Amino acid sequence: MWFANLENGTSTSEEKGYWTDLSREVRLTGLQLAHPKSPRFLVSLSNYDKYYFAREAVSVIGGGPSESMVQAEIIGGHDIALNVGIEVRMELTGAVRVKTYPLARYKYSPTILFEGKRNNGKPGYFVSPDAGQPVVSSEEIAAS
Repeated sequence: MWFANLENGTSTSEEKGYWTDLSREVRLTGLQLAHPKSPRFLVSLSNYDKYYFAREAVSVIGGGPSESMVQAEIIGGHDIALNVGIEVRMELTGAVRVKTYPLARYKYSPTILFEGKRNNGKPGYFVSPDAGQPVVSSEEIAAS
């Protein structure tokens, strides 16, 4: 389940509507992803120029009605100045995988990208549930 912090000091979540229904009038200042079975298990992205959320599901077809089963939920952030993106994938098992990529390799629809608000030009960062502090910054990503 995603939670978004907005520049006007409010927040919203999946419980209040669909990701694509977010207002484009207010920029995001952060995006969190909570495990559906343990909402206290959070990963967080902050201080990016753009954010996105995606859900990966598989459909089982044959022998009756097809069913879709969610496999993972994904949040991402783009640092335009450094030309890097970060993607955090949370599996239903609780496993978390983080990958980085050049922005030219962004693979989802542009319609799920929402504008972010940077904090004084500081780099974006990712916080893991274990560390409780920034684990990797956009500057570290760009340098690697």
